[in-house]
Amino acid sequence: ASLLRTKTLATTRSNNFPRSSRQHPLATDVNEHLNRLRASKEASTSSSSISHKLNGFQDLYDCVVKFLQLPLSHHSLAHECADELLDGSLRLLDLFSTAKDIVLQIKESASELQSTLRRRKIGEAEIASETIHKALGNLKVIRRKNTVSPSEIVSMLKKIEAVTCSMFEDFVGVMNNNQASSAMT
Repeated sequence: ASLLRTKTLATTRSNNFPRSSRQHPLATDVNEHLNRLRASKEASTSSSSISHKLNGFQDLYDCVVKFLQLPLSHHSLAHECADELLDGSLRLLDLFSTAKDIVLQIKESASELQSTLRRRKIGEAEIASETIHKALGNLKVIRRKNTVSPSEIVSMLKKIEAVTCSMFEDFVGVMNNNQASSAMT
């Protein structure tokens, strides 16, 4: 009877191995993209640099979408306020898409925009400044709302959102400064 009990206990104990702490390859890719974007924050603010950063964000969000489609991610997010995080991510994707469209439009019509701003000076600059301030306000609201907690996926999405907000604030600030200086010339 003692031998049988020892076998049963050994079998029971062997079923309780700790789970592997290795990250999924897509999680590693997301972290790599995130680290690259953080590292590029101090880089130049030229239009080609901004365009490169926006392409980096596109790559990051493509990777995040793939990661979020994994069954493991679905299960984890279902328990961790998924709707709130996904809404925040969608708002950031909308902002990113808008920012990318703005950069493309500026590249295509830079000379026309400068001549228009010279003729009208203040009118359009005020409208653009007001739009930029609203976007910054929205980013601050997004930052304040995201105080949700624990899992690695939630933590990773918060880091992505924080970096995105920071980079977008920098981008919008550069756009605001460029428009203000163009309007005054």
